[in-house]
Amino acid sequence: MNRCRALFYAATTNSTQSKWMPWECGYFDGKFARAAILPLTSTPQRDYKGQEYLGVYPYVLEDVVMVQGRPQKVLLVQSSPKTYCTLYEWLNGKQPIYHQ
Repeated sequence: MNRCRALFYAATTNSTQSKWMPWECGYFDGKFARAAILPLTSTPQRDYKGQEYLGVYPYVLEDVVMVQGRPQKVLLVQSSPKTYCTLYEWLNGKQPIYHQ
């Protein structure tokens, strides 16, 4: 973990049963401030809602944005549906910002 740039908490139906995942997520966030939730669900979600303690972390989802006038699929790191940045930007230190 000490060699990683970010930690993704893979939120699945079974992750709620793990005793270690919350500790690992908290440790990494406290040390590097680069932890995000990666919801692995069978249906796409625009606004992820997981276990209570996971609400303090941003979450990752795929979306379509316009790049040079063309739609392109990208991974976004979001705090809310309108507060986000690209995964690439987040890995390079940017925090999600509000978009209208």
